[in-house]
Amino acid sequence: MKPTCREILYGAAAMTAGWACSQNEAPTNTVPAEPYRFRLAICNETFDGWSFADACKGTVRTGYEAIEIGPHVLSDDPCSLSPERRREMRGIMASEGVACVGIHNILKAPAWLHVTTPDEGTRAKSWDYFRGLIDLCADLGGGGLMIFGSSKQRNTVDGATREEAMDRLAAGLAGVAPHAEARGVQILMEPLAPHLCDVVNSLG
Repeated sequence: MKPTCREILYGAAAMTAGWACSQNEAPTNTVPAEPYRFRLAICNETFDGWSFADACKGTVRTGYEAIEIGPHVLSDDPCSLSPERRREMRGIMASEGVACVGIHNILKAPAWLHVTTPDEGTRAKSWDYFRGLIDLCADLGGGGLMIFGSSKQRNTVDGATREEAMDRLAAGLAGVAPHAEARGVQILMEPLAPHLCDVVNSLG
Protein backbone atom coordinates (compact mmCIF):
# COMPACT_ATOMS: atom_id res chain seq x y z
CA MET A 1 0.00 0.00 0.00
CA LYS A 2 1.34 3.45 -0.91
CA PRO A 3 2.33 5.47 2.19
CA THR A 4 0.64 8.80 2.83
CA CYS A 5 2.55 12.09 3.03
CA ARG A 6 2.00 12.13 6.80
CA GLU A 7 3.44 8.60 7.16
CA ILE A 8 6.49 9.65 5.15
CA LEU A 9 6.97 12.67 7.44
CA TYR A 10 6.62 10.48 10.51
CA GLY A 11 9.23 8.07 9.18
CA ALA A 12 11.65 10.86 8.32
CA ALA A 13 11.26 12.34 11.79
CA ALA A 14 11.95 9.02 13.45
CA MET A 15 15.06 8.46 11.34
CA THR A 16 16.33 11.97 12.13
CA ALA A 17 15.70 11.54 15.84
CA GLY A 18 17.50 8.21 15.78
CA TRP A 19 20.48 9.73 13.99
CA ALA A 20 20.64 12.57 16.53
CA CYS A 21 20.62 10.10 19.41
CA SER A 22 23.40 8.06 17.85
CA GLN A 23 25.48 11.20 17.46
CA ASN A 24 24.91 12.15 21.09
CA GLU A 25 26.09 8.73 22.24
CA ALA A 26 29.60 9.34 20.89
CA PRO A 27 30.69 12.78 22.06
CA THR A 28 34.43 12.30 21.59
CA ASN A 29 36.33 15.01 19.67
CA THR A 30 33.28 17.26 19.58
CA VAL A 31 33.13 21.04 19.61
CA PRO A 32 31.88 22.47 22.95
CA ALA A 33 28.13 23.00 22.94
CA GLU A 34 26.80 26.44 22.00
CA PRO A 35 24.31 28.22 24.30
CA TYR A 36 21.53 27.59 21.75
CA ARG A 37 20.73 24.00 20.77
CA PHE A 38 19.02 23.26 17.48
CA ARG A 39 15.48 21.97 17.94
CA LEU A 40 13.73 19.82 15.36
CA ALA A 41 10.36 21.46 14.70
CA ILE A 42 7.27 20.68 12.63
CA CYS A 43 4.47 22.91 11.35
CA ASN A 44 1.07 22.58 12.98
CA GLU A 45 -0.47 22.52 9.48
CA THR A 46 0.78 18.94 9.27
CA PHE A 47 -1.94 18.06 11.76
CA ASP A 48 -4.75 19.76 9.86
CA GLY A 49 -8.10 19.11 11.50
CA TRP A 50 -6.59 18.10 14.85
CA SER A 51 -7.12 20.02 18.06
CA PHE A 52 -4.14 22.05 19.24
CA ALA A 53 -3.59 19.65 22.13
CA ASP A 54 -3.62 16.64 19.79
CA ALA A 55 -1.24 18.42 17.40
CA CYS A 56 1.22 18.88 20.28
CA LYS A 57 0.88 15.21 21.20
CA GLY A 58 1.49 14.28 17.57
CA THR A 59 4.56 16.51 17.51
CA VAL A 60 6.14 14.56 20.37
CA ARG A 61 4.97 11.18 19.12
CA THR A 62 6.68 11.68 15.78
CA GLY A 63 10.02 12.66 17.28
CA TYR A 64 9.88 16.45 17.10
CA GLU A 65 10.74 18.80 19.94
CA ALA A 66 9.06 21.99 18.77
CA ILE A 67 6.17 23.31 16.75
CA GLU A 68 5.93 26.15 14.23
CA ILE A 69 2.49 27.70 14.16
CA GLY A 70 0.56 28.98 11.17
CA PRO A 71 -1.77 31.57 12.78
CA HIS A 72 -4.45 31.02 10.13
CA VAL A 73 -4.86 27.46 11.42
CA LEU A 74 -5.81 28.84 14.83
CA SER A 75 -8.39 31.38 13.65
CA ASP A 76 -9.60 33.42 10.68
CA ASP A 77 -8.64 36.40 12.86
CA PRO A 78 -5.56 35.25 14.82
CA CYS A 79 -5.06 38.53 16.66
CA SER A 80 -8.51 38.11 18.21
CA LEU A 81 -7.35 35.11 20.26
CA SER A 82 -7.94 36.07 23.88
CA PRO A 83 -5.15 36.32 26.46
CA GLU A 84 -6.75 33.33 28.20
CA ARG A 85 -6.59 31.19 25.05
CA ARG A 86 -2.97 32.19 24.45
CA ARG A 87 -2.04 31.19 27.99
CA GLU A 88 -3.98 27.95 27.56
CA MET A 89 -2.05 27.11 24.37
CA ARG A 90 1.25 27.89 26.02
CA GLY A 91 0.27 25.66 28.91
CA ILE A 92 -0.62 22.82 26.55
CA MET A 93 2.79 23.07 24.88
CA ALA A 94 4.54 23.11 28.25
CA SER A 95 2.60 20.08 29.49
CA GLU A 96 3.54 18.10 26.37
CA GLY A 97 7.17 19.21 26.45
CA VAL A 98 6.85 21.05 23.14
CA ALA A 99 8.54 24.39 22.44
CA CYS A 100 7.07 27.02 20.12
CA VAL A 101 9.77 28.20 17.71
CA GLY A 102 7.53 30.87 16.21
CA ILE A 103 4.95 31.51 13.51
CA HIS A 104 4.90 31.44 9.70
CA ASN A 105 2.42 32.11 6.90
CA ILE A 106 1.87 35.12 9.08
CA LEU A 107 -0.43 37.16 6.83
CA LYS A 108 -2.66 34.42 5.41
CA ALA A 109 -5.56 35.51 7.62
CA PRO A 110 -7.53 37.73 7.65
CA ALA A 111 -7.92 37.63 3.87
CA TRP A 112 -7.72 41.41 3.34
CA LEU A 113 -4.13 41.82 4.57
CA HIS A 114 -1.60 43.29 2.14
CA VAL A 115 1.53 45.18 3.19
CA THR A 116 2.78 46.62 -0.13
CA THR A 117 -0.49 47.68 -1.75
CA PRO A 118 -0.72 51.27 -3.08
CA ASP A 119 -3.91 51.61 -0.99
CA GLU A 120 -2.57 53.53 2.02
CA GLY A 121 -5.54 52.67 4.23
CA THR A 122 -5.27 48.92 3.66
CA ARG A 123 -1.49 49.05 4.01
CA ALA A 124 -1.64 50.94 7.30
CA LYS A 125 -4.24 48.56 8.74
CA SER A 126 -2.17 45.58 7.58
CA TRP A 127 0.96 46.79 9.35
CA ASP A 128 -1.10 47.50 12.48
CA TYR A 129 -2.32 43.91 12.30
CA PHE A 130 1.30 42.80 11.85
CA ARG A 131 2.05 44.39 15.24
CA GLY A 132 -0.70 42.27 16.74
CA LEU A 133 0.88 39.17 15.22
CA ILE A 134 4.18 40.13 16.86
CA ASP A 135 2.32 40.08 20.18
CA LEU A 136 0.78 36.69 19.33
CA CYS A 137 4.20 35.27 18.53
CA ALA A 138 5.64 36.57 21.78
CA ASP A 139 2.66 35.32 23.81
CA LEU A 140 2.92 31.78 22.41
CA GLY A 141 6.63 31.40 23.05
CA GLY A 142 9.39 33.66 24.29
CA GLY A 143 12.06 34.54 21.75
CA GLY A 144 9.91 33.42 18.83
CA LEU A 145 10.61 33.81 15.13
CA MET A 146 8.23 35.30 12.55
CA ILE A 147 8.98 33.71 9.18
CA PHE A 148 7.83 36.28 6.64
CA GLY A 149 6.80 34.40 3.52
CA SER A 150 3.21 35.44 2.76
CA SER A 151 3.67 35.75 -1.01
CA LYS A 152 0.16 36.93 -1.84
CA GLN A 153 0.27 39.59 0.86
CA ARG A 154 3.54 41.23 -0.20
CA ASN A 155 3.70 40.90 -3.99
CA THR A 156 2.99 43.77 -6.40
CA VAL A 157 -0.67 44.63 -7.03
CA ASP A 158 -2.77 47.33 -8.68
CA GLY A 159 -0.06 48.56 -11.06
CA ALA A 160 2.66 49.03 -8.44
CA THR A 161 6.24 48.49 -9.53
CA ARG A 162 8.54 46.06 -7.78
CA GLU A 163 10.65 48.98 -6.55
CA GLU A 164 7.61 50.70 -5.04
CA ALA A 165 6.55 47.49 -3.32
CA MET A 166 10.07 46.95 -1.97
CA ASP A 167 10.14 50.50 -0.58
CA ARG A 168 6.78 50.01 1.13
CA LEU A 169 7.91 46.69 2.56
CA ALA A 170 11.12 48.21 3.92
CA ALA A 171 9.24 51.14 5.44
CA GLY A 172 6.68 48.86 7.05
CA LEU A 173 9.32 46.58 8.55
CA ALA A 174 11.21 49.59 9.90
CA GLY A 175 8.00 50.77 11.51
CA VAL A 176 7.29 47.48 13.36
CA ALA A 177 10.92 46.68 14.23
CA PRO A 178 10.94 48.55 17.58
CA HIS A 179 7.83 46.67 18.72
CA ALA A 180 9.35 43.33 17.67
CA GLU A 181 12.53 44.15 19.58
CA ALA A 182 10.54 45.12 22.67
CA ARG A 183 8.64 41.82 22.59
CA GLY A 184 11.77 39.73 21.92
CA VAL A 185 10.57 38.58 18.49
CA GLN A 186 12.80 38.21 15.42
CA ILE A 187 11.35 38.78 11.94
CA LEU A 188 13.03 36.64 9.27
CA MET A 189 12.32 37.49 5.64
CA GLU A 190 11.81 34.38 3.52
CA PRO A 191 12.98 34.74 -0.10
CA LEU A 192 10.48 33.16 -2.48
CA ALA A 193 10.70 31.82 -6.02
CA PRO A 194 9.70 34.34 -8.74
CA HIS A 195 6.65 32.31 -9.76
CA LEU A 196 5.29 32.71 -6.22
CA CYS A 197 6.13 36.36 -5.56
CA ASP A 198 7.99 39.22 -7.23
CA VAL A 199 9.09 40.94 -4.00
CA VAL A 200 12.24 39.58 -2.29
CA ASN A 201 13.40 36.58 -4.30
CA SER A 202 16.91 36.55 -2.86
CA LEU A 203 18.75 37.78 0.20
CA GLY A 204 21.92 38.34 -1.83
